[in-house]
Amino acid sequence: MSQNEQGPSSGKQWWETEEFDGEGYVPGALNSSAGSAGEAVPESAAQTAPETSGEPSAAPRPGRAEREAAAAPATEAMPVVAPSDPAPTAIIAPPVALASAATGPATEPLAATSAPASVAPTSAAAASAPPTAATTVLRRPAQADGATASPAEASTARDGQAPPSEESLRASLESKPILPRVLQWVVAILTPLVLLALAVRTVASGAFLWLEYHRPGFPSDSFGFSDEQRMVYGSYGLNYINSFAGSDYLGGLVVPDGVRTLGEPALFRPEEVGHMADVQSLVHLLYLLASIAGLIVLVSCLILRARWAGGVRRGLFAGAWVTVGLAGVLGVLGAIGWERFFTGFHELFFSQGNWEFYLDDTLIRLYPPQFWVDAALVLGGLVLIACVLILVLTWPTRARRERSALAQSKRDFRLD
Repeated sequence: MSQNEQGPSSGKQWWETEEFDGEGYVPGALNSSAGSAGEAVPESAAQTAPETSGEPSAAPRPGRAEREAAAAPATEAMPVVAPSDPAPTAIIAPPVALASAATGPATEPLAATSAPASVAPTSAAAASAPPTAATTVLRRPAQADGATASPAEASTARDGQAPPSEESLRASLESKPILPRVLQWVVAILTPLVLLALAVRTVASGAFLWLEYHRPGFPSDSFGFSDEQRMVYGSYGLNYINSFAGSDYLGGLVVPDGVRTLGEPALFRPEEVGHMADVQSLVHLLYLLASIAGLIVLVSCLILRARWAGGVRRGLFAGAWVTVGLAGVLGVLGAIGWERFFTGFHELFFSQGNWEFYLDDTLIRLYPPQFWVDAALVLGGLVLIACVLILVLTWPTRARRERSALAQSKRDFRLD
């Protein structure tokens, strides 16, 4: 058969039914859909060309892609390690150990404290494939009980010190600074002096003098002073010790008509005026010390209120008890022997000895012994009443303690 003659065919030329791959003609080899390495070419794609004649066609030859895939060395799928979440900007992790996959069984994977990152293979083959010897994985040392290390344990492993216990933390919260304690004792010690000065000023007044002269049972003057004259000249004496007047304030007074005194025509003898001057100095000293003590107590209370909840209440409560104790001791001494107590008081504060007078001296007639007994009782009663009021207002009840503790906790942790 010549070249121009053609056998029975399907009507297509050979260049239309066969494709050239470089060495031979493989029907439909280059049109195969399998292009990835390691995957087989579907049989349907290898047999795409129809038969050109009635003769049976030869077996298809493998294509280029198949031969390159067969010639390539066999490789093993490697796992791809990729975090599922983006890494945090700052992660504080407990100490880790470098371990190789070939050294032993897998341990607990590393977990970050703030944003843990999970490591997962991207395919089933990668998940089942063991890591190679060159792959290094960060692992946390496994614990005996399988529990995760706490931040306190991690801090212990890092610093080498034991974490603080609950008792130590509670003790640190309940501990009281030195300054509030000192201020509390200052308030407690100075409170009796302030209360005593207030009571003395109340007794050394015209109101108390009027009550004394008009109360039933108070002794009258047998040398001629009426109640009205006693009230006038007695007020002179109290005004003198409470003021800064000179000795002429008393020394210039003259005896009224119908009244007899040892210092005629003067109402008070020089010894009496000198004693009243000593009383004035003592009272002024008491007022000065009480004013300084009151200022210190006020400043201490302001500091305690600003820095320690309940500090003012505790300081005043302790001061009230200190005052009650001192008043109780003095009251027992006065009750046991008033004459001895009165004499000892004057010998202590008036060592010059100018405090003893005759019964017809003006001071004794204006301020008889019963006056000083009543003055001491009223003085002690006023102090005790003030202490009772302070104790009632500052008694450490459970509700007050809880309010103080809550307020101090808010102040310490800045929760206001």
